[in-house]
Formats: sequence, structure tokens, C-alpha cells
Amino acid sequence: MGTILKYIFYVALILVIYLVAKGIYDGKITEDTTVAQVGSNIADGTQQLVSDTKKAIDERADKAKAKEAAEKAEAAVDAGAEKAADTASAAAEKTADTASAAAERAQAAAQTPAARQ
Repeated sequence: MGTILKYIFYVALILVIYLVAKGIYDGKITEDTTVAQVGSNIADGTQQLVSDTKKAIDERADKAKAKEAAEKAEAAVDAGAEKAADTASAAAEKTADTASAAAERAQAAAQTPAARQ
């Protein structure tokens, strides 16, 4: 438990250092800035980081949902195409069987004695 608290403290410390450095770089923290203003700047920066992180997570979740929907649609299209191919194949087999039966009947009719005369 102590190790977890230690790491949480380190993360918080790194966050504060980052936000102070960012405030200095952006020009929000100068020599005349009070400690209260620095604290306010850190609070604003923390809120902004949390907001940005939430947006990034939401966008990632939306992309994942869109990707999942696209995969489902693609699977449905593939299943539909496979079913259509099976139907076409069955129809072709039926047509071939019908043509084969007709050819056999014509051949049998040609071999009858009445057809030879």
C-alpha cells in the first residue's frame, strides 16, 4: 500500500512541475505572480488536462465503435454475397440438371425406331 501511495505522490509531483513549467513557458507565471495565482494556474491546468484526456478517451471510444460497426457491416455484406453465390450456384445446378435431362430425353427419342424412319 505504501508503494502505491508513493507512486501516486510522484505522479502528482510530476504533474505540478509540468503545469508550473508550462505556466512559465506560456507567460502566465512571472516574477510578479503570487503563490495563489500559481495555485490557480495549476488548478486551471489540471482541469484542462482532465478535459483533454476525457475528450481523447471519448474520441477513441467513438472510433472503436465506428470500427466495430464497419466490421459488422462488412461481415453482413460478406454473408449476403455468400448467400447470393450459393443461390446462384443452386440455380445453375438446377438449370444444368434440367438441360441434361432434356438432352437425355432427346437422345432417347432419337434412338426409338419411329425416329429412325
